[in-house]
Amino acid sequence: MNTILSIANGLYQYHKGKQTGLPGLIGILLALLTVWQWDNILPILHKLGIVNFFDKIGLIYDEPYMTGFAIFSFIFKLVIVYCGLVLLVLAIVLLMAVLFNNEKFVMYVLLPIMILVSIPIIYIFVILDSIINWKKHKQYNEELKRKEHENRMLELKSMYEIVLTKNPALKELFEQHSTEIKKEEAFIRLNRLPMYGDDLYVLGFSNFGEPFILTPRPLNVENDNFKKRELSCCAFRIAYKHQEADTKTTYSTNKFAIDWSVSDVGIYSFDTFDHFFITNNKEMERAFDKLNKVLEIEIYNEQKKYFTSKNKLLDDISNAETKEAFESLVKQMDKFDVPNDGVVSMMMANERSTGV
Repeated sequence: MNTILSIANGLYQYHKGKQTGLPGLIGILLALLTVWQWDNILPILHKLGIVNFFDKIGLIYDEPYMTGFAIFSFIFKLVIVYCGLVLLVLAIVLLMAVLFNNEKFVMYVLLPIMILVSIPIIYIFVILDSIINWKKHKQYNEELKRKEHENRMLELKSMYEIVLTKNPALKELFEQHSTEIKKEEAFIRLNRLPMYGDDLYVLGFSNFGEPFILTPRPLNVENDNFKKRELSCCAFRIAYKHQEADTKTTYSTNKFAIDWSVSDVGIYSFDTFDHFFITNNKEMERAFDKLNKVLEIEIYNEQKKYFTSKNKLLDDISNAETKEAFESLVKQMDKFDVPNDGVVSMMMANERSTGV
């Protein structure tokens, strides 16, 4: 019986040691190792017939998440059954220990049996404990990120309000002569090929407190000038032509003085901006038209690079040697899904045919 009590004490000490998190860390490492080497593990499972066995008993589905859930449920049921059998074995072992009361018998027969039946349970609890701790840690990180995002939004809102308060002309432009749109809508409007004469630009307010004119380009396409989600933007300054102007008077087409230059044009990430506007203000529309003319060479280069990249990808798709390579390349075509692709292509073809 002393041996049995020693085993129980050992299990108690294990439970205390588990609080340090080392078994949980081991469980996480084992899980990461399994994911990392899954491509090597799967063929072994096929050879052992485990995959075929799971398929025969109806655990394999077309959707991976359904397969994972079915296998997890199956293993969970097995664990419950196994725990029941272990409890039964332990009860029998304790009964035999009481009946025989022989230390050698306990040491060389009962103790190995208890260890063998206990190891899988300990391993299962270690994995479950690591999963629970990982989930708690993940939830904590998500909550921390959410709070940081909320605090950042409050800071940006304060910055936006402060800038508009200091610049009543910008405030009037945004609030009376423009319509604020969501970030998703702004992305859709800007994710197109730039064109000569296409000056339907978007106004943006940056996260460092400046207003910009945002010009379009395929935001999912990279080239040697732009990374994904980058575009040409022009900072501008706005004031009333007559500082004593009454902002409540009838709108005049000569109300604002808008100032910008070529040096104000730069490349920025779309995610630099937190507020987006479309405007019908005449002064801003004239600024858009002027900027479109200034960017004429950039527009030509952007169109040329876009179709060069797209045609190269189409050639790669045509020459793909395996199904996997073909499917991977086809997925990459999604980034060339811009609304005016066909129009620009026809215009470029017409220019080539007429020699313009």
